Amino acid sequence: MLPRQRPDIGWLDLVCAAAYTLRGGDPAAAQAAAEAGADALADDGRHSLVSLSVRSGFDRLLATLQLPPGSEVLVSAVTIRDMIAVIERHGLRAVPVDLHADTLSLDVAALAAALTPRSRMLLVAHLFGSRMPLRAPLDFARQHGLLLVEDGAQAYTGDGWLGDAACDVSLLSFGPIKTATALGGAVLRFADPGLCERVRAAQAHQPLQAGRAFAQRVGKYALLKALTARIPYGLFCRACGWFGIDHDALINRSVRGFAGGELFQRIRQRPCAAQSRLLLRRLRGYPRARAAQRAQRGERLLAALPLARPGQAVAGSGHWVLPVLSADPPRLIAGLLARGFDATRGASSLYAVPGDAAPGAGDLRRVMDAVVYLPAPEGEGDLRRLAEAVRATVTDAAAA
Repeated sequence: MLPRQRPDIGWLDLVCAAAYTLRGGDPAAAQAAAEAGADALADDGRHSLVSLSVRSGFDRLLATLQLPPGSEVLVSAVTIRDMIAVIERHGLRAVPVDLHADTLSLDVAALAAALTPRSRMLLVAHLFGSRMPLRAPLDFARQHGLLLVEDGAQAYTGDGWLGDAACDVSLLSFGPIKTATALGGAVLRFADPGLCERVRAAQAHQPLQAGRAFAQRVGKYALLKALTARIPYGLFCRACGWFGIDHDALINRSVRGFAGGELFQRIRQRPCAAQSRLLLRRLRGYPRARAAQRAQRGERLLAALPLARPGQAVAGSGHWVLPVLSADPPRLIAGLLARGFDATRGASSLYAVPGDAAPGAGDLRRVMDAVVYLPAPEGEGDLRRLAEAVRATVTDAAAA
């Protein structure tokens, strides 16, 4: 059985993570070292802040800005659900802006139509491992005095990119299912050093992430990494079937960075020393060739399939996930599972942001219910067999 996704972290990294939890140390010094490491890697004149998660950093950013209640944040119409929850928690209103399904870029006409005198921020999300061209959003934000925040949580590939240097704020995630995961943690990059310092000061007043909680996370993802080896994973899926357990829902719950509990209680913490040290290790040591090979295999696989995909006109995607569009997602998932490939509809927390205006004709929101995420092939044999399995499943569905 080919799993839908394995934690992108090596056993040596997990051993180091465990050692970091035993080492303890000054969390502020570890955080500062990780921030200096990020600044050195990016070398774009901006300033870094390490947070517990993108949600945590974005929450502190909004707390620091103190925008007037009822202010509007223009957001990509497909984004992470919790980001909308953070916006609303601060008394602000999220206004969705259409995204072209083929290019995953903002619709400029929809952006202009969404603008009102209450608009204060533009939050753009790079989706499915792509990096949206930002020239038009940047020009629009400058013209209308909007703070441009770039959510690059799904776009990091370890190639030295740490956000677009022209953005006011960039958000990078190293959560459990991300490329080069540090099992958590995020890097926020600021063009304005004064704003960076104010957000850092706001974060410094929050409680510290418990070292025990981080140690438990290391153990959890070590177990998950072992479980998602092919033979154990196949046995796991079979056992779930015997006991009537939905393995898809179980796995999706287990890899959520903040599953269970009250969201804001969980995100309003600052990272412990071990978390910052692991993040710095991942920033410095992630092999660029690994992500490049994954991207190449993903592109070849998707090009060989009889299914459309969101972002099919995008060049250079990192293929962090492999989404395709299916007329019957449950049938496609069941057919692939029967052929030894574990596809899912829940590989990320993306959702279509509701709004007053109906989605435009080419809006990504119109097709999100049709998205199925394929497992990532780990070699040429996987690639060939998975493509054959998709084609066979689609053919069977057409004949039914």
